[in-house]
Amino acid sequence: WTSFSEDLPEPVLEFTRQGFLVAAAATGCHVYDTSEKRLKLVKKCRWDESQPLAVMRTDKPHEFAVAFASGKIQIYEIAER
Repeated sequence: WTSFSEDLPEPVLEFTRQGFLVAAAATGCHVYDTSEKRLKLVKKCRWDESQPLAVMRTDKPHEFAVAFASGKIQIYEIAER
């Protein structure tokens, strides 16, 4: 068993349309490539927002949205593989 995102307390998780796994917590997020049947960290982001309630897919394959407890929804982009 492999652990991941250990520095993100109580993350919310979602897969993007392109198959990336996003783990988001109060301090930021980690984005993992899952294309080779393993987790490869490809992006970290930090924010000064409130606790994320959900990570959501968007209509674009290299984007995801995060809904925060403050009511804000922010869209983030992932570089193409």
